[in-house]
Amino acid sequence: MTSRKQERRDLERIDALKGHEQIDPYHLAKLKEEILKDGHQRDPITIDAKTNVILDGHHRAEIFKGLNLSLIAVYRVDYDNPEILVQAWLPAFNAGPQAVADALGLSIGASPVGSKAGITLVWDGGEQELPGTRAQVMDLLVGRFPITYVRDQREARALIQSGKAKAFLILPTVSKEDVIRSALSGNKLPPKTTRHVFPEKPRPVFVPLDDLSR
Repeated sequence: MTSRKQERRDLERIDALKGHEQIDPYHLAKLKEEILKDGHQRDPITIDAKTNVILDGHHRAEIFKGLNLSLIAVYRVDYDNPEILVQAWLPAFNAGPQAVADALGLSIGASPVGSKAGITLVWDGGEQELPGTRAQVMDLLVGRFPITYVRDQREARALIQSGKAKAFLILPTVSKEDVIRSALSGNKLPPKTTRHVFPEKPRPVFVPLDDLSR
C-alpha cells in the first residue's frame, strides 16, 4: 500500500488529540499573532491515524484550544510507515554562549559532569559538551530566551554567520516509540524535540477559524 493511500485529511476534535511535546511560549505567541491576523487554518496538523498522537502541529493545536475552537484540520498518516522519519530540530539562540551556559549553571570551558547525552553547545569558534538530559537542559532554556528552531547544523551556522543567532545546541534524535510513549503517558518531551519527515507534504487547507468552533 502506498503512503498516498495511507494518508487522508479531515477535521478532528481537538480534545481527542494527544500531544507528545511541551509548548514554547515565545513560539506560541508569535504563531498565534500570525494565525489571528490571517483568520484561517492554512496547514493541517499531522497526526498518527491509529493513536491520534500529534506528530506535527502542537503549537497550532494549543492556539486553537486557547481560542475555544473545538475542531482542527488534520492530516492522518500511518506512523508505522518506514518512510516517515524522526529527526531533531536544533534550537538556536540570539543569546551568546556564556548567557546560555549561565542559564544552565555552567561555565564555558568547564568539563561536563555527569552522563553524556549527546548535547553540545556550539558558537562561532567553539563548542562544549553539556551534562544532563535533553529535558533538564531545555527546561532551563525554553521561555528564558526566544529560540529559532532550525533543521540542521548548516542552517544553524548560517544564522550565526549572518548575526541572527549567537549559539545553538546539537541534540540527539528520539525514536517513534519515544514519541508514542510520551504522548500516551502524558510525560511530554521538550518543545520542538521532533522534526518529522514525511514522504508527502500535506496540501494546504483554507479553513476559516469560525468554521472550527462548531
